[in-house]
Amino acid sequence: DSNPSNDTVTGFFAVDVCVGIDENQLTGVSIYPNPNTGKFIIELPETNEPIKIEVISLTGQVLSQKLTNNSKNEFDLSEFAKGIYFIRITGNKLSIIKKVVIE
Repeated sequence: DSNPSNDTVTGFFAVDVCVGIDENQLTGVSIYPNPNTGKFIIELPETNEPIKIEVISLTGQVLSQKLTNNSKNEFDLSEFAKGIYFIRITGNKLSIIKKVVIE
């Protein structure tokens, strides 16, 4: 059959993505505790460049963002509803999305 498929898949997909020259940098990214009550810590690898951390809802809305050079970053999202959120961490040599659960 030479006809191309016209099937369409829609939805929201979460993917842990590693993009960059030095993927070993990403081995130091951790979020804890996870799940949590809205208060958690994101630890990043040491870097000389500013890193942007964004908290994103399941609908794709950016709820909070922070530009940091710190390796240890505390977040308090206890005012947000319980559920699943995504943490997008981006810099010159890294781009990663992690999931965090608020209970």
